[in-house]
Amino acid sequence: MKILFNFINPFVIIFLKSPLHFLLSHQILLFKIIGRKSKKIYEIPASYAEIDGALVCVTLRENLWWKNFKNIKSQDIYFKGKLITKQISINYEDDEYVRTKLRELIMHNPIDAFFAGVSLNKDKSPNEIDLEKASKLHTVIELT
Repeated sequence: MKILFNFINPFVIIFLKSPLHFLLSHQILLFKIIGRKSKKIYEIPASYAEIDGALVCVTLRENLWWKNFKNIKSQDIYFKGKLITKQISINYEDDEYVRTKLRELIMHNPIDAFFAGVSLNKDKSPNEIDLEKASKLHTVIELT
């Protein structure tokens, strides 16, 4: 999967920063991250859902990039073609909270079930057993 993202992400980044952003920006935003240690700038695309006035993203805990958010209060993102700053919070310790947000994200963007390792029921709702397992592996990133 990582090899696939390494191939696709450069194209996604170009689209999200271009006038053609509308092709993807209804479900993908772009984080502009400054590395905690390296101070290098990284651009990371992430699927999102607008939930209760927040932009909610989920990523695997084993991915290292989200750890750059541990000690910051705001984050620059490209959202619908514009570079904006949002308040940021992360949650990786409360599995029930992660489960709730992951469920909401999947209900908004069913394709995210595939990336989270969650199967869908016939009614397109996430399988609860898979969701329980996935909640222990993911981190929630919220932007307000």
